[in-house]
Amino acid sequence: MANADVSSDALSKIKSSLQAFQNSNDGFSDRISSYASDSISSCDETLKNVASQINQLESEVNELNSKIQQLEEQITSKNNEKRNLQNSLPMLERNLQSTEQQIFALNEQLMALQAQLSQTEDEDQKAQILAQIASVTSQLRSAEQQRDELRYKIEESKKKISELESEISGLRNDKMRCETERDEKTSKLNRMRSKYERLKSTFNSVKSEFQTLTAASKSFETSATETTTRSIGNIDRCIAYIDEYLGVNL
Repeated sequence: MANADVSSDALSKIKSSLQAFQNSNDGFSDRISSYASDSISSCDETLKNVASQINQLESEVNELNSKIQQLEEQITSKNNEKRNLQNSLPMLERNLQSTEQQIFALNEQLMALQAQLSQTEDEDQKAQILAQIASVTSQLRSAEQQRDELRYKIEESKKKISELESEISGLRNDKMRCETERDEKTSKLNRMRSKYERLKSTFNSVKSEFQTLTAASKSFETSATETTTRSIGNIDRCIAYIDEYLGVNL
């Protein structure tokens, strides 16, 4: 009888252990599923952050490309303006030279008429010479005015050419800075895209593994519960047989 009591106590302890194991397994697959869901959400959030950075870099690169194009158009426009001014300078200078020669000739003619006038006593001749002097003087004033205008145009053209060269230089420097910044951001963008694809591939593998783990945990929980329940039932029957045995012997 003592041995039967010991067996009954041992079986009761085994039953308690099995029940504790069964209780610890309750919700096991749910906990695994929750952990997997949290991990997948974290992976998705990481992907979203990287995608957001990629979108931001793409926007910055596009803005820089647009700015570079605008700078190129401004440089082209100012180069054309400078070229037109440079092309017009030789003609202006030739016109100036011709006008100065005309002024010299008119001054020579005027001096000759004045000398003629001083040597003439005849009133009719004086009147004719004075009329010629008035005409030459008028032509001289017009030529001098034209000379001054040509000098002003040449001076302003050279000044404008110098200003345009300075502006073009500044625009080219701006364009170089933008291109350097664009190239740096493009390089970073390519690295981010590569990182995104690697993360995406890795996270897809992680999701697949989590799905496999979740399915396995559910299968394990179901199998363990069924096995433990059967074992507890068997133990209960064994204890019942022992109790029955003890009862008969009493």
